[in-house]
Amino acid sequence: YMGEYSKLKSAMRIQPFQNPTTATPEEVGRYWDVIRNAIEQIYNKNHGDLSYEELYRNAYNMVLHKQGEHLYDQLQKAVQAHTRDVIAVRVMKTNDDDSLLTVLRAEWNDHNTSSSMITDIAMYLDRTFVIRMRKIPLRELFLKIFRSEVVECSKIEPRLTSKLLSLVDTDRKGMLIDRELFKAITTMLCACNVYDKLFESHFEQASTAFYTLEAQKLLRTCTCSEYLRVVNERIEQEKIRVDCCLDPSTEPKIIKILEQTLIQDHIGTLMDMESGIVHMFEHNLLEDLKLTYKILSRVPQGVAELKARMKIFVEAHGKAIVTDSEKKEDPIVFVQSLMDLKDRFDTVVHVAFVDENTFRIVLNQAFESFINIESRSAEYLSLFIDDLLRRGIKERTTDAEVESKLDKVMMLFRFLQDRDLFEHFYKSHLAKRLLHGRCASDDVERTLIGKLKVECGNQFTSRLEGMFKDIQVSQELSGVFRSRQRLNFDFNINLITSGFWPNIENVSCTLPSELNEVCQGFKKFFLEKYKGKCLTWHTNLGNGEVNTRLNGHSYDLLVNTHQMVVLLLFNTRQQWTEDELLTRTSIPEADLKRQLMSLCAGRQKGKAPASPVLLKHKSEDGTVYTVNTQFVSRSTKVKIGSVPAAKEPEESPEIKKKVEDDRKYQIEAAIVRIMKSRQLLDHNSLIAEVAKHVQSRFVPNTNLIKTRIESLIEREFLQRTEDRRAYRYLA
Repeated sequence: YMGEYSKLKSAMRIQPFQNPTTATPEEVGRYWDVIRNAIEQIYNKNHGDLSYEELYRNAYNMVLHKQGEHLYDQLQKAVQAHTRDVIAVRVMKTNDDDSLLTVLRAEWNDHNTSSSMITDIAMYLDRTFVIRMRKIPLRELFLKIFRSEVVECSKIEPRLTSKLLSLVDTDRKGMLIDRELFKAITTMLCACNVYDKLFESHFEQASTAFYTLEAQKLLRTCTCSEYLRVVNERIEQEKIRVDCCLDPSTEPKIIKILEQTLIQDHIGTLMDMESGIVHMFEHNLLEDLKLTYKILSRVPQGVAELKARMKIFVEAHGKAIVTDSEKKEDPIVFVQSLMDLKDRFDTVVHVAFVDENTFRIVLNQAFESFINIESRSAEYLSLFIDDLLRRGIKERTTDAEVESKLDKVMMLFRFLQDRDLFEHFYKSHLAKRLLHGRCASDDVERTLIGKLKVECGNQFTSRLEGMFKDIQVSQELSGVFRSRQRLNFDFNINLITSGFWPNIENVSCTLPSELNEVCQGFKKFFLEKYKGKCLTWHTNLGNGEVNTRLNGHSYDLLVNTHQMVVLLLFNTRQQWTEDELLTRTSIPEADLKRQLMSLCAGRQKGKAPASPVLLKHKSEDGTVYTVNTQFVSRSTKVKIGSVPAAKEPEESPEIKKKVEDDRKYQIEAAIVRIMKSRQLLDHNSLIAEVAKHVQSRFVPNTNLIKTRIESLIEREFLQRTEDRRAYRYLA
């Protein structure tokens, strides 16, 4: 029911009678006199005794008797006269600008109240005659009169604008103003449709001048961080000022002025200040960097400039690390320094730059630019991983801690261009860990290989996985062999497949009879199980534990196989000359000398210092070695180290040549695969696709790709087209 009533009410229109009558001039005069007297009473605030029903009827009768035009004109004149002669005069008579706004607000409120009453009296006129004759509605008419006679009055407008701007300036200086009064005046200006003309345009000009001067002053007296804090405070203050005093449409305009005068015009100056962005990066001032990002992100080129400065800073510090001769001497320090730099700026991006992806891209570009400057970066990464996985045993580091550090290493690995070179070093280091039982955790090792597979593909890790499989098979076979033999010592064999493991120099020796018998038995057992395979012994890769009793104490000596062979000979004789040892063991002379040096060198440092196991002295027959019967060590388990062999550095020409040869084969294989699937391809497209195919292992040189294409053409795998711009695959 209520819904139907609402529809009916909204559809109602007051229509004039179809046959209106014409009133006499005397009657019209009486109608108007009553209305005019009522208007005077309204303006004098004596309208309590007025009968609005009677007043409405008089206005209604005037419209009904075709006097709508007369009533409309008289109302306009009456309101205009009062506004001009009373309201405007009161406002102009204010002695000072402080009372101007108070009087103006009071007069505006009175005018609105009076206009509302008069409009109610002439409602019938407003709803019929005004609409039919397309006149300005009474409410708008009265508003227009107030605007022209009061607000735009030549003696009021300048004072009003000046006072409003003065109050804004006072508020900006931190002094209190009547914000409620200010809001009432700006609301009046908006209602009169003069807000922009009378106030906002002047406000924008004054604000531009104010903040231009303030920026210059702040740049002379403040640090970069202090300046940015003031800017942030000013932005918040202006938002509050708009909310409390001004029209909402002003907010984007004043904020744009702030951004231009305080930020955009001074980006370069702020960045280059002594306390600027470099200072923040150097001292890791995350809160200041966060504020800098917040402020600069407000202007078009702000974030781009911040990213450029960060990239320059990271590149400079990264290059300093990779060119530091002291850090290059220690691969662990070298890689750790890079990881620390990456961690530091990952935190900056996450905390200060709200994890914005474009900053991460810039950070990655910076690292990629300098990490490949050092040709040994791949080797150092592998050495760091090797040290980490070895230390996991000594320092009792948990798998989770080791894996966390490996994740950080993988971040650096992603920036490497020579990944195939890394594979070479990693495979060599992994082989030593597996063969000497120095892996902190097989699970962590396999996890790392899994990460490498994700980054570089299955081909990159297939040999590494094969090495682990060999170790697993070795443990199973050793267990089966021991179960069939009755041995008075522990015996384990590591079987390594030549295709999986790095090239290892084959150094063998003559084993003691008890060891040789067991080895021959295992060889027979292996060849029976795997017919057609060949078994070669690499005694230089083995190790063992020798029990001895010296100086009344029992010790377990942890030695390599060649050291063990030498020590076991002293079970038969008390002394041996170097030449005799060389003949009996068949160990290469250079390697034998290294092992003897290790056995004759005591351990003076560490938690458990020990005296030498062997003693040597000169005689007519040469150098003679005897067992040190006065051997002393705090620990019952004594590890005998090995004097490292004199060798060329890892980055030897031979190693480089091998890697370069491997790259040639990989590029040729990629070319053949691409051309076999495409059959015909232009030169530039082929170069681009080959680079894409091999980029997971290394970044190829364009000239190298061209050389391999020429080689394949000579071997008739490819053929140039007639225009010599493309290649055709020859099946």
